[in-house]
Amino acid sequence: MRSDVRSYLRAVALGLLLGSSTMALPAGAQTRAASVKDVDAPGRVPYEYAIEWTRYGCSTNCSAFVAYNGGRAFQFDGVAVPAGKRFIVQSVTATLPSSGSATAVIALNNAQSDSLYRPKWSFFGPFFATTQGTLGMTSAAFATIEAGQSPHVYLDFAGNPTNNFVFVTLSGYLIDTN
Repeated sequence: MRSDVRSYLRAVALGLLLGSSTMALPAGAQTRAASVKDVDAPGRVPYEYAIEWTRYGCSTNCSAFVAYNGGRAFQFDGVAVPAGKRFIVQSVTATLPSSGSATAVIALNNAQSDSLYRPKWSFFGPFFATTQGTLGMTSAAFATIEAGQSPHVYLDFAGNPTNNFVFVTLSGYLIDTN
């Protein structure tokens, strides 16, 4: 009789043990860790565009063009960042008009300005001479441009540029804003 009671108690204990492990989780509860999205992970979307303009106005991917100081300083906006994204600028490459001097500055400003106004990124050289008589530059950069915002580019030369065409390429990646 004692063996029957022991067998019964073992069966009840085993039933409670098995029952409690399945009943501890509510129906439909997740049993694995939730996946987490790292918005800065290498899975980001590469993003790049070229801005073209002349001393007289915008040509491609350019707006809000203004010339200052007798045509030796310029500001303009690039393309607005798509909704729900943030543009992380990693590199800036440019072909700039020569002014007879290798002295120039290019910057990404926080707002449109006729000067270096709280720049997010700036480059003062060195610039290299190209075969077309222009100045060239490539620089690593780090600047963020929020959804719906445009990069504000500022250029200033030591003298009046002798060539008309300017090409600026911003390269980096897009990440989700949320």
